[in-house]
Amino acid sequence: MPTKADKRKKELKAFARRRASRPEPIVVVSESLKVSGGVERRITRSHTDLLQNIEFVLVGAGRELPEFDDQCVEQVLRGALSHYEHEDPTIRSVIDSLDDIRTARGLSSDDLWSDALRVVYASLKRHSECLNGDRSYLKFAGQFIH
Repeated sequence: MPTKADKRKKELKAFARRRASRPEPIVVVSESLKVSGGVERRITRSHTDLLQNIEFVLVGAGRELPEFDDQCVEQVLRGALSHYEHEDPTIRSVIDSLDDIRTARGLSSDDLWSDALRVVYASLKRHSECLNGDRSYLKFAGQFIH
């Protein structure tokens, strides 16, 4: 009988095959993903623990799943910000993990949560081009997550 991990690996391999056959996406940063310098400074200074919680989930997924790259991180952050139900089970699982963090922290403010996700998104875009297979951001953030 296959274990949960075996099922997840099988799903991930199928997803990787589907994604590899698709053309590279054209990434356009919408206004809803941008964060102002003042908000970024405030979140970075006052809510470092929240940013670390978010990055812990993302880096953990990257460590556990070799196919989880910066492009996946971008999809997770976009999905978490837009409450979009992603078709890929791995992306959905990571979004659910972020939701669990939000719930565990008792965050009722959508503004604080969205601002924190946007700050992480800005860091992602500073450290990665988010191309298929690129893990620049995950390597960068992984230095701070133990």
